[in-house]
Amino acid sequence: MGQTMTKLMTSKNEVNFPVVVLGGEDIEAICETAFADIPLDCGLAFIIFQVGFVDLAKPFPHCDPFTVVNVVAGLEIAANHIYLVSPYQPMFLKEGRFYQPQLTSDMEMPSLFDTFLQSLATELAEKIICLILSGSGNMGSLGLRTIHELGGLVMAQEPTSADCPEMPQHALNTGLVDVVLPSTELGVQLWHYLRHNFPIQPQSSSAEEIATSLQQIFKVVRAQTHHDFSMYKEKTVLRRIERRMVINQINQLTAYVEYLTANSVEVEALLKELLISVTTFFRNPESFQALNQTVLQKLLRLRSEQQPLRIWVPGCATGEEAYSLAMLLVEGLDKVDHAVKIQIFATDIDRVAIEKARLGVYGADMVNEVSAERLTRFFHQREQHYCVNKEIRDMIIFAVQNIIHEPPFSRLDLISCRNVLIYLKPELQHKILDLFHYALLPEGFLFLGPSETLRELSKHFAPIQQRYNIFQCLTIDLSLQTVLNFPTSLSGPLRGSGIKISPHKATKGINYRQFLEGLLASQYAPPCVIINEKFNIVYLHGAMGQYIDPSTGEASLNIMHLAASGLKIPLLTGLRQVFAERQKLVYERVPLGNNGATASINLIFQPITEPMALAGLVVVLFVETLTLESVAVAKEGAIFAAADYANVVKLESELTSTHEQLQVAVEELGTSNEELQVFNESLLASNEELQTSNEELNTAKEELQSNNEELLVINAEFKLQGQELTIVNEDLQHLLLNVGIGVVFLDKFGFIRRVNTAMAGILRLTDLVVGQSFLKVITEPYLFLGQAVRLALKTIEPQSLEFLAFNGLYYLVNIYPLKTAHNTLHGLVIALTDITSQRADKVELAQHRDHLDELVISRTIELGDANRRLLTQITFNPNQ
Repeated sequence: MGQTMTKLMTSKNEVNFPVVVLGGEDIEAICETAFADIPLDCGLAFIIFQVGFVDLAKPFPHCDPFTVVNVVAGLEIAANHIYLVSPYQPMFLKEGRFYQPQLTSDMEMPSLFDTFLQSLATELAEKIICLILSGSGNMGSLGLRTIHELGGLVMAQEPTSADCPEMPQHALNTGLVDVVLPSTELGVQLWHYLRHNFPIQPQSSSAEEIATSLQQIFKVVRAQTHHDFSMYKEKTVLRRIERRMVINQINQLTAYVEYLTANSVEVEALLKELLISVTTFFRNPESFQALNQTVLQKLLRLRSEQQPLRIWVPGCATGEEAYSLAMLLVEGLDKVDHAVKIQIFATDIDRVAIEKARLGVYGADMVNEVSAERLTRFFHQREQHYCVNKEIRDMIIFAVQNIIHEPPFSRLDLISCRNVLIYLKPELQHKILDLFHYALLPEGFLFLGPSETLRELSKHFAPIQQRYNIFQCLTIDLSLQTVLNFPTSLSGPLRGSGIKISPHKATKGINYRQFLEGLLASQYAPPCVIINEKFNIVYLHGAMGQYIDPSTGEASLNIMHLAASGLKIPLLTGLRQVFAERQKLVYERVPLGNNGATASINLIFQPITEPMALAGLVVVLFVETLTLESVAVAKEGAIFAAADYANVVKLESELTSTHEQLQVAVEELGTSNEELQVFNESLLASNEELQTSNEELNTAKEELQSNNEELLVINAEFKLQGQELTIVNEDLQHLLLNVGIGVVFLDKFGFIRRVNTAMAGILRLTDLVVGQSFLKVITEPYLFLGQAVRLALKTIEPQSLEFLAFNGLYYLVNIYPLKTAHNTLHGLVIALTDITSQRADKVELAQHRDHLDELVISRTIELGDANRRLLTQITFNPNQ
């Protein structure tokens, strides 16, 4: 370990060893957890961000030979040291040194810790390992996103094993935690990761073996998930594959290929690892502010309800970027004096991320970048989460889309593609930027991430704000070959051909084929257009002046509105046939005018089947032929003889009238097409609303299912309690029947609630009197019982008395008040106990006591007489 992770730096400002940062509340527990299983002198650096007050000068003798250092500004980080960072004087890491930033009044401890983690991740990239341990609050949740995005490792303590589980639980809620273990096992896993993950590429594997294994991994992932990562940057992909290998404790890349092939669950885990869905609201706020001032406000002034503002956000992840743009646009609408229809298309390859984006529900840690004013205006709180208001959600259509394989949106005013291109190889970046140029309207705008560049495509875009990567589209005619060759699969042959997509490079890096094809296409290829199923032009090539004749009125890209009058009918007929039959079609010698003496052309309709990005479109080529006059006088190979030319003119005259009649039908068809297009867009919006409603209904359904499960549990508890009450009631009935005591239950108003059978033989009370007033059913000679009941109801005190019943037996009456938990009267219980035998025993006992008293008196008299006689008989002699 000491050899693979040296504590030396390759340069003064570059950290060349792993750094472990820990956050939590119990510093002793942190030290025991982190250092118990780590060998000494292992070439690591530890940074402890201690939450709460602690004496940072306290030594750690069990951590030797680590050097414990309190962080101060300007200190250079080194291996085999423990750095203690106080949350009250936070430090950032930059260029291998700690520095203290200038704090603002609105910075609080959670945001400071997140910013601290972000600075560490930016500086260390894959060399950072973050451990979130027991602690309160949601500290660290935002910083984990940057760590995950830049390839670091995130570990968290199992919440059930933590004294305070809030911090690890919030970390788990982000979905960015790689390892979750009890605190006693984190050190072992940390050491395993460090020992096997540095350096990143296995030493025993050659470059060829790594490339072969990667291709096999891409093949397995593509077969199961239909996602192709072969054109992603190899270093990024390999680093994330290595993370999965370490987590699964696999040392060899070839062994991981076998494990991946046999384990479909691991394929999904690797896909989640490769899909880097990391974003926040208003990421790089100064960039969004510049975009708002230079682009969004301008577009809002130029657009209206009739000409919507169209924005595309590819790689939207969980939707924060799209919602940020929507919030800026809604705020901008307050500054314009007319209504503007806004359409935002947000797409991503990750279906799970898109589903979360559609819901628009985010945790409290996710909205830290949103101002309080925007939080109030655009969100509503639901328990511990914030939900995006319907006003914002309705502006955005979320969809699953792979920008590499699937066709883009068109006629766009703005494309916001941030932190997507940085993960792709340069050749794929070039093709995607080419596609963006094609999808944007003339003078449309492109918004890239801070680490992305235009490379050689800078000639297609002019910088508006170079510092914030805001560019404007330049009107440059991309070749038809460039658009048609956009790949449907980045590896392997095109369907139906043996030609691979990867370009053929000639000697010394010169691509002669590409140069020659471009030259021929630009100078000798006939003019052509690409038409979609709505008959709208999506691409033009060549000089189209004699074929395109825009009419006065609202601008339109529909070929029926733009085509010259002589071409509208053949174009309409041919396009309908080709879109219906998907077969190549040729119209020969179509006249360009109606006078019979103009040039003619051949119209060639070619449906596009490859690549998939353009499948479904049709290419129309305009191939010039000889004029009709030239054809008529040709001596050799003439199609029409000179004598037949008059008949041709007559036929063309008849066609002219037919054209005029059909023109009206064409215009009506165009109007209907536009209405259908508007209706289709309305249906899209309605469909999005229905999807939102369906998601809300699904949420409500889940809540109802949860409530139903709770009701089932409660019902089971009630059933059990009912069974227990039945048993208690039966026991009570048996007790009342067999105890031999007369019992009457009264409510708090003196009405009879229950009577046992013994009362029938005592007071002649049966079940028939239940519900009646006890005071009214008591008759002579037992009215004294009613008085005792009144007294008990009034005083809420027990009463007791004896009486002789009509059956000749004596009874003891006990009246007990029944009280509630609040010491209020609930009712009375009257218990009549037969005391006849006790009373007889008492009389007999009294008689025995009287007889004994008489005997004692008689005996006492006799003893007194005997005593006196004895005294008279005894004489005393004084001399004795």
